[in-house]
Amino acid sequence: CELLYVDKGSINVHAENYTGILSVNQLIIHRPNELHSLESLGSIAPNVIIIGFECDSPELVPFSYIPVTLTQEHTKSLAKIMQEGMSIYEPPYDIPNTVHMKKRAEYPFGADQMIKICLEAFLISIVRDFTSVAKGIKYGNKGISQSIQAVHKYLSEHYTERITLDNLCFLF
Repeated sequence: CELLYVDKGSINVHAENYTGILSVNQLIIHRPNELHSLESLGSIAPNVIIIGFECDSPELVPFSYIPVTLTQEHTKSLAKIMQEGMSIYEPPYDIPNTVHMKKRAEYPFGADQMIKICLEAFLISIVRDFTSVAKGIKYGNKGISQSIQAVHKYLSEHYTERITLDNLCFLF
């Protein structure tokens, strides 16, 4: 899986399950082997955090269909994961598609395990806190408002066409 979070600015995401804009404090989780790409919007480069991890939990699947806006508590948890990672791995941290980052010669005891623990706690908290979003996608729109169902139906029928957020806002 690949967690994608925007800390500053916004980006355009093109993926199998979601195409749209990801703005400040928003997160999406790409599923394993999901084709995706990103592009910056505007002239100011965004701050983007990307974390690759292995997880086969079906509870994360809905997060590949719709971005969620994180709370301040979530962003603090994500910052802790980044802090632990930076204590283990040497810079640079801003090279896309890096698969094997080089570890520092010395790093704090248990830092590897802390990344895992913090990431697991973070993922559990977003699943718990966004269950209404997850259930709506996971269970075929049960509990989602009629307007969202109308948008979903339109997208299902017109997915081969160029659809913009402005067009959706105008139509719905």
